[in-house]
Amino acid sequence: MVDEQLFSDKPRNRIAAAGALDESARRAVLDRLAFDAPYKPWPRGMPGSVNPLLVVVGVSPGDSPAADQAAFLSDYTPTFGEPAAGFKYPDTSHYWQKVRLLSRELLRIWDSTLTEDECLALTSHLNLGTGMFGSASMAAIELEVVRWVSATILRFHARVVIGLGLIEFLTSPRRNDLRTAWNEGGLMVAWTVPNVLTRGAFRFRSFVARGIDERTIQVLLWPNHPSRVPFAGRGEIGGAWHRSVLAAAEFLRTCKFDPIGEFCGDPGGPHS
Repeated sequence: MVDEQLFSDKPRNRIAAAGALDESARRAVLDRLAFDAPYKPWPRGMPGSVNPLLVVVGVSPGDSPAADQAAFLSDYTPTFGEPAAGFKYPDTSHYWQKVRLLSRELLRIWDSTLTEDECLALTSHLNLGTGMFGSASMAAIELEVVRWVSATILRFHARVVIGLGLIEFLTSPRRNDLRTAWNEGGLMVAWTVPNVLTRGAFRFRSFVARGIDERTIQVLLWPNHPSRVPFAGRGEIGGAWHRSVLAAAEFLRTCKFDPIGEFCGDPGGPHS
């Protein structure tokens, strides 16, 4: 069955199955992903593939376009078996450079031989809004987009979700409308009871999300946005961003990725 390979836990099976789909099958996959998208054919600022193992979720596309380019690409339609062009966009905050590093390190949990392009072919990036905002705020978030993001992660059959700049919005008791919208999308998360993971200088929030079909997905909220202290700058190897990515990868390697079943929690203890 094609879907078994398209959504396999083996990275190269996903890549090969997506690349092998004919035009009719590709259209059916895209229709299934985007039929209820609040913006057609796909929300801007959200590059990725149709069957990612890893989904990165941010607040908005930000406001740091390349000096000599438009703020957005002309097309964000998800790719089949290849990296989306948006991951190579040279924004002035170096955000996409950091996402590429994140993708490389986390996808190699499944297969250490994956190239960067193969890792990006198994990654999608979604946002909770589509506007260009210089700072994360509730004004940047669109609840209809939040619902669609939650539903789309399930349709991706993703295994890991990384949230960037989302701790304040999703875990604060004051943001119940946002949490309600997320859970209405179908990916259920107990946002107000995170498992706090301390890894060196970094404090992540970890959750086990459960879909309406009982599949589970590991969710990890980053300590801060990639463009803020201590992660601002280019994200060089050995820098704070790289160290935080390695810390997250170390944790995720201890998790079980069963199609149905619980993920591990923090080996050091539950909610802390």
